[in-house]
Amino acid sequence: MVVDMKMINEVEVGSKTVSVKGRVISMSNISEFTSKSGYRGKRASCNIKDGNGDTIKVTFWTSHMKYFTKLSENDVVEMINLEAKMGYHGDLELQLKGNSKVKKVADDGSIEKVEIQITPIDKIVDEQCYNMIGRIIKLPTANVIKQPNRTLRVVNITLMDATGTIDLVLWNGDTALVDQLELKQGDTVKLLNTRASYYNDHMQLNKSFETRIIKGDFDVPEYKQTVTAIGDLKDGLENVTVHGLLSKVYDINNFQRNDGSDGFIKTIEITDKTGKINATLWNKDASILMNKGDLISIDDARVEFDNYNEELRLSPSWTSSIVINPTFSEDESEALKSLLKYNITPISSINEMDEDVEVDVVGRVLSIGNVRNITSLDGTPSKFRVIDVADNTGALRVTLWNNKLNVDFKVGDVIKFENALTYISQSGLTLKLNRASRIIKASENEAKRIKSYEVLMNTRYKSCKVEDLTENMKDIKIDLRVMDVEPVRTYTKRTGGVGYLQIIYVADPTGLAKLMLWNETVNDFKLTPDQAITVINPDISKKDIIELQINPESTIENASLESGTKLPFRRALKNSVYRTKTIGELKDDEVTHVVVKGVVEDITSNSLLRPICPICHKTLQFDNGYVCDYCGDYVDEPEHTMSLSIILSDGDDTIKTVFFDDAAERMVGKSLGEVLDIIDKTCDESSLDDMVAERLLGHEVQFICDAYWSDFDNEIILRANVVDYIH
Repeated sequence: MVVDMKMINEVEVGSKTVSVKGRVISMSNISEFTSKSGYRGKRASCNIKDGNGDTIKVTFWTSHMKYFTKLSENDVVEMINLEAKMGYHGDLELQLKGNSKVKKVADDGSIEKVEIQITPIDKIVDEQCYNMIGRIIKLPTANVIKQPNRTLRVVNITLMDATGTIDLVLWNGDTALVDQLELKQGDTVKLLNTRASYYNDHMQLNKSFETRIIKGDFDVPEYKQTVTAIGDLKDGLENVTVHGLLSKVYDINNFQRNDGSDGFIKTIEITDKTGKINATLWNKDASILMNKGDLISIDDARVEFDNYNEELRLSPSWTSSIVINPTFSEDESEALKSLLKYNITPISSINEMDEDVEVDVVGRVLSIGNVRNITSLDGTPSKFRVIDVADNTGALRVTLWNNKLNVDFKVGDVIKFENALTYISQSGLTLKLNRASRIIKASENEAKRIKSYEVLMNTRYKSCKVEDLTENMKDIKIDLRVMDVEPVRTYTKRTGGVGYLQIIYVADPTGLAKLMLWNETVNDFKLTPDQAITVINPDISKKDIIELQINPESTIENASLESGTKLPFRRALKNSVYRTKTIGELKDDEVTHVVVKGVVEDITSNSLLRPICPICHKTLQFDNGYVCDYCGDYVDEPEHTMSLSIILSDGDDTIKTVFFDDAAERMVGKSLGEVLDIIDKTCDESSLDDMVAERLLGHEVQFICDAYWSDFDNEIILRANVVDYIH
């Protein structure tokens, strides 16, 4: 098939089947883009010249990169079935479409070749396009410039040749070329069709759509940096270059700028044979990946005196170049690496150390406690959590405070504490973390040396059954099935204020226990009946039955599939762990969580609603209005809970029984909201009396309850926790 090749001056806007022949006179780099719909693609362009000397831009899209990547300047090509459009700048251009093709053809000499003339840097004096070759001597990270309606990114790359230096400026999407071309300090590059311009009385190079950056092995002199030893740094020095070893890497801290945006700051400590100095990295530089023990080069920084710490500080600017693990000479690299005092301390050795010794520790995370709130004696609020970590030699618990709370690791991960300090706590020597300390994931080699989570857990914690538990046992874990979840109760703390308590009954085949959740832990652990859980490191006490108290060093996890499978379900456990009692057996002693059944003989409640204080949740008294005896104030709009009081008979004895919250709702057969709606509509709290009497009087009920002494009634009464059935 003969293709009708057009001359460039014959191409008309809107034509969808244009075929042309020409010589490639310039090419762009391949760039990546994301469309408004989220599609990620690539584009590139070249300029071609035909036999008449006319030129036109040709744009390639993602599916056409197979053609573009095979092209070079001065190739003669035939481009078939293109579409003619007006380009971004209003010039006519050609664009490849789905069925377009590009092929190289023999050079018959009919189209004049392009000579690529390289201009030395000292000859770049006019604002026009140039080709040049240079070596990258400074490569900062991209600087972010926030403007009212947009955010810009810019990189200023400093290039040198035998005649001088000049900056190449990359904006926005072009900054991605640094990563795409894997550019680094010391590389040599060729720039084609780069445009020169004046900025602040200096000539600089700018990348346009037609500019192409080629990384290669070009003949450019080596760059000889003037490196200043840390020991020779003085306050006020500018444009200094420092080579060193990263002896400390602090965590990134964020702050809020004046415009409300987030800023970031990180401190690092650099060491050479003459001394140490801290460097402050801001924003973009704070995110550079680096680790303790890396080599570092910082170019174009200034030296300042840090009044707060009373020492010199290195302060890179947004044009500074920071290179991690640069190519130093072998002698310089070895000399710097020899300065690293970096040994992993076994956990078992910590107990033999003095306090405030700086150590690095690697261990596997066995548990991560929930965040707790605490207020110091001076009223300062703080937050903390406790994590449990073990290595092959031992285990320790570490408390993380405030800005160290947010962890990006999970149970089972191997982590590294860097620059932690030994610390004497109530339970012995442990670690504390200061500003210079950080927690990072261990390297692959470090992690391989640590035993598995299962092995370390079995070493760290003794697996127990309920029947094995005794008061004050420590470092135990126990697999349990949730039997019953009581409603959250409120109480008054010794220090004032409202406290919260939730009692959850748990069991295994050997016995029943109470799991006590206090205050914040009520919200931390949302447990449901029949759930299989593993309780790790609780405090253990015993009253009528074993109580497991959840403290900051405890945690509750879902039981593993293997452990959960071994636990009988709630229905099977109920018959073996619950004690069934007659009313007569409960008259003389306080007991908890027993099963009682009987017939409702009488309903003694005056009202189903119990008004409570919205602040302290104490029951309100009525004296010309609702009054809270605890808060000492009148309450205009009380909150309500449901309560029900009955006389229960088993044929031999009777006993008063009270039901609150969920248990009361089950007995009445209506929720608190439904009861409030009915009373609101009828304006009569007694409007439910007949319905409740018909539902309960003479009916048999069975429930799980506690028997306790009531000072008000002057006898043992029952408090029902869970209602099993009403017949």
